[in-house]
Amino acid sequence: MAETTEAPAVSPEVQEQIARFLTKANDAVEKGSEFVVEQAPLVIQEMITFGRACHTGAVLAGLLGLLAVYLFVKKKAEPIMSVKGRATTDLEDFTLIAGSIASLVLSVVSIATICCNVEQTIKVWFAPRLYILEKLGDLL
Repeated sequence: MAETTEAPAVSPEVQEQIARFLTKANDAVEKGSEFVVEQAPLVIQEMITFGRACHTGAVLAGLLGLLAVYLFVKKKAEPIMSVKGRATTDLEDFTLIAGSIASLVLSVVSIATICCNVEQTIKVWFAPRLYILEKLGDLL
């Protein structure tokens, strides 16, 4: 036969300490939840503001990169390449090759930056509640 064991009796002092601890814990949880409810609108507004600044800044940085590539091609590469039959100097060749490589890298980085941020930029400006819900989903 299996023996049944009863839980040991808890002294009244321990019961009182447990009751005080649970009361304090309950008070702390209530105060914490009140704080969260009070601060939620401000935190949401700050998340939207930060998202607008961050994603819009990234898209603008990508556009500036593409503008820099365009200006390089327009100012440096086009004059060198436009004259047919003209011998180029080593410096012009180096400028053209190095600038072309740098332009290619900057173009790829700029386009990637724009592509990665344009959806979030549109969302944070035109559907901020959806943006917040997705951010909260990411946190959970």
